[in-house]
Amino acid sequence: MSTVDSTGAFARLADGLREVQWMTPDLGRKVFDHLLAHQATDVLDIGTCYGCSAGYMAGALQVLGRGKVTTVDTGQFDGESPARDWARQNWER
Repeated sequence: MSTVDSTGAFARLADGLREVQWMTPDLGRKVFDHLLAHQATDVLDIGTCYGCSAGYMAGALQVLGRGKVTTVDTGQFDGESPARDWARQNWER
């Protein structure tokens, strides 16, 4: 059983991801709550883009105290794409 406060964890996630495109905090909350409600352990995120959805998924798994997120996308993450750096910056936050 996790001892991490899910409300506080979500608030920190939403704050860290607030400027990332494509997923609003409201949508992030739906993903986060869904994974908590279903006691997820392994999650597949198809379509990484900026890494925002993966951040919410990883945050939920951290609250649960287990699991991993596997995230994939197209070839946009070659060495030429700025998306790779954006995703890395989001991960570091």
